[in-house]
Amino acid sequence: MNRRLALTLILAGSAPACAPPIAPQPYAPQPHAPQPHAPQPPRELCRGTSFDADAPPRACMVKSEYPPRAPSPGALTFRVVEPATCRSGERATFTVEMQNATSAPVTVDFENGCLNWDTQADDGKHFTLEGEYGGLCGMEQRTLRVTLEPGGVVHKKVSLTATMQRVTDDGKEQTLGPLPPGRYRMTITLPWTDNKPIPGNDQARASRVLETPLIVTP
Repeated sequence: MNRRLALTLILAGSAPACAPPIAPQPYAPQPHAPQPHAPQPPRELCRGTSFDADAPPRACMVKSEYPPRAPSPGALTFRVVEPATCRSGERATFTVEMQNATSAPVTVDFENGCLNWDTQADDGKHFTLEGEYGGLCGMEQRTLRVTLEPGGVVHKKVSLTATMQRVTDDGKEQTLGPLPPGRYRMTITLPWTDNKPIPGNDQARASRVLETPLIVTP
């Protein structure tokens, strides 16, 4: 809020010539009245009970760190909001809900980096994606960082296409047809890694995943 200072001007001839000089008065700043519509500071914008990771507040986007700030095991609970069903050969979108299951605030990073939120399905014989991509996986420059109050939630949309694909040795994808109807395991890659490195590779960490049953219908 701009502060306005009132200045009193003594014009020549406006006071008697013999008038004593006016002693300057010390300035005492007046307290500012609170403004009910003033914007909240970023700390308050990024702390609350409900966030949409697909439409994050700009003030909550911070420089990415590696590894990202991950919740401790058991701090968040996960669930797929909609019934986990998908028609064979078609694409379905699901909402992942992550809730603070503790009695204290939890600060977490939600990054949209390489392979984060990747969603696949398999039944041990049929796979939406068979094989692995080679090469290094990069990071986004900015990431969403929020502090969830106890019971607070973050929602994130993920998609799955019920078709079978194979990655060839040269990194190309081959479509093998629709995923047959049946019961599957849907795996969603979360944006965090384990705290401990993979045995034999101090620079690599396994990604955390969410697994949930999936029904593929005709």
